[in-house]
Amino acid sequence: MFKIIQSHRTEHLVAELLTDYQSKNQPVFAEFIVIVPSMVLGDWLDKSIASQAGISTLVTTTFWGQYQWTLMQKVLARHNEYLLAHNPEASTLNVPEVAVLSPTVMQWRLFGYLTYYQELIVKDDKHPVHSLLAPLIEKPQDGSIPDKAQQDV
Repeated sequence: MFKIIQSHRTEHLVAELLTDYQSKNQPVFAEFIVIVPSMVLGDWLDKSIASQAGISTLVTTTFWGQYQWTLMQKVLARHNEYLLAHNPEASTLNVPEVAVLSPTVMQWRLFGYLTYYQELIVKDDKHPVHSLLAPLIEKPQDGSIPDKAQQDV
């Protein structure tokens, strides 16, 4: 069950959470997932549940992005099982281990793009990235003193 509770009053959030956590409809051994904006709030909610309910088991606090990622992996795993059961030759879909738009992935993609197209960018004064990339690549003009960082290289 997916339920959204919004409030600036933490005692209201804990009360609503406890109602759902202690519900008879909640399976005893099922994971109880709570999506939180920060891990500090998640830890606090977990401790609040434990102090008020006497115990806090199977409570998992996670960020929305992590929850969405896990959900996509589960859905695609079932979809792939279905596809392969009906056609062993079918191509399957997988969620990448690293987020496609994570800072590290984007940095390497930008680095690859700039490395591949650096000659074209430096030669074209009108290219949007020219003013950023050209000073980093072009050799110093006669009579100019190179940076210390360039001397160390």
